[in-house]
Amino acid sequence: MEKYSKKEKKKLNELAGLAYERELNSELSKLENKFTEWKKGKIDSFELNHEIHLFHNGISQELYKKYNPRNLIDLTVGWAIANNILKKDEVGKDLLNKLELIVERYK
Repeated sequence: MEKYSKKEKKKLNELAGLAYERELNSELSKLENKFTEWKKGKIDSFELNHEIHLFHNGISQELYKKYNPRNLIDLTVGWAIANNILKKDEVGKDLLNKLELIVERYK
């Protein structure tokens, strides 16, 4: 891990939180669609319950693990930039320069 100032570490944590929220919102929207299907009678209660279970024990936990390894936060943020979850202008020029090799690795 490259050396980061306190200010940069704080920014990395904020960026990781933002990326986590964006990915979680995207996945929750997919789950919301299952609720809509249930309300319209396209799926039954058991199938909806199964989808909730899959979400909770699957993607929800995966996202939590991805965005909460504090010692690898620069890798997580770099991945989020490379995958267009975070925009480069949200990161700031100096921090983006430090993350450049990580971002390139994930592209």
